[in-house]
Amino acid sequence: MDYLEKIQDFSDYVEAHIEEDMNINAIINQLYYSKFHFYRVFKAVVGLSVHEYVKRRKLARAADCLLHTKDSILTIALQFGFQSQEVFIRNFKKIYGVPPGKFRKVQIPMRSNNRINVESIRLNMKLAKGKAIVNEHLETINDLMLVGVIHRVSDSNPLSIIERMTNFFTKAHLVPNQLNGNVYRVCLDFDTNNEAASFQELIAIEVSNLSQIPDGMVGKVIDNVHVVTYTHQGKLFTEEEGKIIDTYHFIYQYRIPLLKATLTSDYIIEKYGKDFKGPYEDDAHMNISLSIIPEGSNQNQ
Repeated sequence: MDYLEKIQDFSDYVEAHIEEDMNINAIINQLYYSKFHFYRVFKAVVGLSVHEYVKRRKLARAADCLLHTKDSILTIALQFGFQSQEVFIRNFKKIYGVPPGKFRKVQIPMRSNNRINVESIRLNMKLAKGKAIVNEHLETINDLMLVGVIHRVSDSNPLSIIERMTNFFTKAHLVPNQLNGNVYRVCLDFDTNNEAASFQELIAIEVSNLSQIPDGMVGKVIDNVHVVTYTHQGKLFTEEEGKIIDTYHFIYQYRIPLLKATLTSDYIIEKYGKDFKGPYEDDAHMNISLSIIPEGSNQNQ
């Protein structure tokens, strides 16, 4: 799949319907297999969230109208889908630094909020060098049996995983039939109705069978799942920043746009080896696997 072309298709749709009340989720459903991954790829590549990009394009077109028409501020606000003149003024001032009336009066030069051009993005990707070191390969996960704890969590605070992982490590010894000491974090059942997605998060240890599951824990089998796997090496977090977040950003910005397979929203699987000592260790090692439809497979898009 050409992920950059999907971004261009989205941008072209926005431009063609800029004065309409767009259902962004519905648009993405038509263009792309996984809303969750589209949001992440878009933000990593473009530098803005999908919703912020649409808003800035509306404001840019509104700013052009302020400079080149005599329409009232209220008329322009309603033309581009802002619910009231007050909402329009507030958003306009955040981007342009002045209210629209002053912007029109003194003819302030427009700040660049250009539409997307994927060819320039492709060129930048070729010239840029990512900061994260990751390896990539395609594989199929078969008969992976896990026992652990599951929670509904939000994508808005990724650093909160540290506490949940730490809590699980204190309980992991209670799980019988452990196979090799590998610990997994599995994200599934994604809800992308809001800009910050939520999902079920299973933190678990690999087992040989599911015959015994401790109270308060669940069992899960992952079988015949095609994935693209990236390997992160080095600290996952420092006291100041999340290195693993840099790795995810690198993957979505530089690797996934070149991926020929199609990402799905079935699973994101993080695997921590038996020697994993914690997210602050210099030699931390983990695999990140994203579920895919392999190139050439039948897709219902």
